[in-house]
Amino acid sequence: MQSQRAGRGLRVAARVLVPLGLVLLLGATAGIARTGVLDREQITVAGDAMRSTYRPGGRLTMERIDEAEIRRGDVVLVSVPGRCGAHRSCSG
Repeated sequence: MQSQRAGRGLRVAARVLVPLGLVLLLGATAGIARTGVLDREQITVAGDAMRSTYRPGGRLTMERIDEAEIRRGDVVLVSVPGRCGAHRSCSG
């Protein structure tokens, strides 16, 4: 009799916890997708140009935005054709 009650309690708990876990998982997935976390890119600081703020070898998270979204305090990375960039190696 005791083992039947325990088994029934586990079934009830599973019926409650499994759907709750799925709802939480779906909510977390939607939150991550909505905040754009997956659209961000990690870059490594390569030079000394921003040394007072960022040290060479430091890791930054880059997010592509429209120029209208740039605000005071933002760090803007600009790609200049013919110059060394974050993903190209320089010789010279």
